[in-house]
Amino acid sequence: MLRKLILLAAVAACFAALPSFRASAEGVPQAPATSVEMEWQKLNETWQSLPQRQKDQLYKAREAVDKADCKFIDKAAELNLINKEIGERMKEHIKARTARIREDGDLPMFRKGIRQQKTKSQ
Repeated sequence: MLRKLILLAAVAACFAALPSFRASAEGVPQAPATSVEMEWQKLNETWQSLPQRQKDQLYKAREAVDKADCKFIDKAAELNLINKEIGERMKEHIKARTARIREDGDLPMFRKGIRQQKTKSQ
C-alpha cells in the first residue's frame, strides 16, 4: 500500500513538471506565463470542486509519503549520514508543512507560488 502511495506521489510530481518541458526539440521557447497561470487556475478549480472525501484521500497519500521520508531520515541519522538533531528538525519541517497545506486547503505538492508569497509578505 505504501509503495502504491509513493508511486502515486512520484507520478503526480512528474505531471507537475510537464509544463516546463513544453519547448520543442527545435528550441521554441516555453508558452507565455499567461497560459501557465491558466493551467494553475484550472488545477485549482478542479481541486476546489472535489468532494472532501477525495481531498482527504490525497492528504492521506501525502502523509504516507511524509511518513516514508521520516523513516528515511531516521535511517540516515542511524547510519551517521546526518546529525540526529538536524534529522529531527527536518522531520518537524515535513510535518509542519503538511499540516499547513491541509489547514490552508491547498492541493498537496502543488502550492503555486508559495515561496513568492512568503517573500512578498516578509
